Amino acid sequence: MKRDDIENEELTRLLRKFGQPGDGSAAVKMAHREFYNRMAGALDRQALQATGFNDDLARQTVQEAWCRIVTGAQDYDPSRASVKTWVNMITRYCALDVLRVYYKHSRFTDDGAKLPDDMSGNMAGDVPVDDPDDIACEWPSAADGIYGDQIQRAVRKCLEALPAGKNPNYRLAMELALDEDLSYADMTVELQRTLPPDVFINAEQVRGWVKKARERMRGCVSRKLGMTSASTGKTGASKEMGE
Repeated sequence: MKRDDIENEELTRLLRKFGQPGDGSAAVKMAHREFYNRMAGALDRQALQATGFNDDLARQTVQEAWCRIVTGAQDYDPSRASVKTWVNMITRYCALDVLRVYYKHSRFTDDGAKLPDDMSGNMAGDVPVDDPDDIACEWPSAADGIYGDQIQRAVRKCLEALPAGKNPNYRLAMELALDEDLSYADMTVELQRTLPPDVFINAEQVRGWVKKARERMRGCVSRKLGMTSASTGKTGASKEMGE
């Protein structure tokens, strides 16, 4: 049996365990937490990509997607998609829902970068998982799907526009950061291979590259989607990318 198949069977087992309504036993909570810990990184990455690397919207997306996963666990059908694919689809749909609310709100405010009070949330690593609220975002319309495709195109173009010099190589750092199987130590090794023999980097430097790359990505995607940027940092990031 392939590694991916084994992993999917394990994730499916965990889903089945905590997907039984009304069961609040310690074993169910343990399965709940294990599933969450194994999927949190993928949730974060998918949410960031789907929201154009907007940290605030990604936090809200993660919160809503996780709640939908919890409430929909009993309905998961392994014959239709793997658990990871199912989770990614839910996350993407919730991101579109969050984006729709955000852009609707931003049309009526002077500060397009400010979120409504009810759109604050936590990244996956901060969301309580023992007893999450019973919240589920609505499935998107066809128009939402089209807009989601526009976001993905903007993300691809902005990724290609990131500086790809030897030091710092923001583009490669961002591409590696989107690989859920790579740690910062792994990323450091890969980036080190692109540098001259007398230049050395560490994981903390790589974290800094990824942070700056995300800032540039957010500014670039915002401009391509017609969003206004209220903060100097975002505007600066856009200019640095030559947008």
